[in-house]
Amino acid sequence: MNIYEHQCYIAVINSYIDIIKSTGRKITYQKLAQEIGVQKPYFSKVMSKQTNLSQDQLYKICQYLQIKDEKYRYMTLLLEKERTGVEKRKKELSKEIAHYQSKFIQTKSYLEASIIEEQTQTINDYYLTAYAQIIHIAFSISKFSKKPEELRKELNLSQERFQSVISILLENEIIQYKDERYTSTRKSLHLSPDSTIFQAWLGQMRALSAQRNLQIDKSQKYNFSVVFSSDENAYKEIKTKFMKFISTIEKSVKKSENQQVYQLNFDLHEWL
Repeated sequence: MNIYEHQCYIAVINSYIDIIKSTGRKITYQKLAQEIGVQKPYFSKVMSKQTNLSQDQLYKICQYLQIKDEKYRYMTLLLEKERTGVEKRKKELSKEIAHYQSKFIQTKSYLEASIIEEQTQTINDYYLTAYAQIIHIAFSISKFSKKPEELRKELNLSQERFQSVISILLENEIIQYKDERYTSTRKSLHLSPDSTIFQAWLGQMRALSAQRNLQIDKSQKYNFSVVFSSDENAYKEIKTKFMKFISTIEKSVKKSENQQVYQLNFDLHEWL
């Protein structure tokens, strides 16, 4: 469980209770109340958001639930935000909470794919060479791995450009040519957003995607875009739900047969 998805310390406690119950262990409000040295009626009021724990009580319950280190620090911030009556301090605490969330609610927390953190010439060549990633993935499909000329025609690339990309993939051992077919030697790669080349790669893929969208039929694509007004909590909720969504579809993709190459883009950003 990623506790940084939650904006309320009580929601985190409830999630831990659910996890413990799912293992078959018995846990009750009475037990938790005893652990932190309060009466059950008081603890029930806390869990129904009628009052708040003290910092000492939060410490005790976090110790019992084994919420430690940075997770515990995050819980103290959530509690202090609930308890403070000073608006300026509430805003400062909100900024600290947002910092933790941006640090720990990232794609790599939800994906099984290997996250590329290192900066090497191989990585630069792979991600900054137009069509390299698309051709690499396409070679997981039998008809293209055996007949690369069909892939070249599908992508409408010149012989020179197509062979140049394949050479880069071969030289960097991203693919290999064996038994009269191309196969991938590195799979399930995901470039870290912290990489110095991430924005350049993202811009390139957006451009290729836009170009492809103009070339293909409506039946081969699905497009959606919306501009809306909301607040920071909704923004964080949308971001978290998308992270969970890609975790789900990653499993679906892994179970599926390699028949087509697709691209999925997701942008969520502030205008004003």
